[in-house]
Amino acid sequence: MSKMMLLLAAAAALTASPASAFYTECTAIKEIELLNRPDGRTDPRFEPVAKGDKVAFRDEYQGWWFVIHDGTYGWVQKSDLTKCKKMDGTP
Repeated sequence: MSKMMLLLAAAAALTASPASAFYTECTAIKEIELLNRPDGRTDPRFEPVAKGDKVAFRDEYQGWWFVIHDGTYGWVQKSDLTKCKKMDGTP
């Protein structure tokens, strides 16, 4: 019985695929402020995103995207981002 369990465990290990992570990276088309919620306000701890900076997209809500930029996060309008592409790894 233990040989059978060992054989099944070995077969499962051989057929398992490694975990992979990805995120979507976008470029800001103008200087934008990170907001604390869609149509909300900015916060002094949020640094603005400069034109051409890269942000990592995380979530979407009614035309607003939740993004991460240099360790800070917030909401921006989808229309303020361009050149989005899928990237391997984590931001």
